[in-house]
Amino acid sequence: MNYKDWSDQYYNQAYIIKKHIAKLRKSLKNSTPAEAKDLNHRISILYPIYLDLIHTAKYISACQRREKNGK
Repeated sequence: MNYKDWSDQYYNQAYIIKKHIAKLRKSLKNSTPAEAKDLNHRISILYPIYLDLIHTAKYISACQRREKNGK
């Protein structure tokens, strides 16, 4: 199993979501209160997804190291 490619895919997806969250946060500065509520809701949904992707990528990297070390 190629853990490196698998981990990289997770990191790439996390990067895409991180950039999208940053764009949403930037939009918050010039938004009305109703728009801000909607944007904050979207951010609160996306951020845990981002964290899951990062943690999964790190876990897969650890699996790669364990397999490489023969444990």
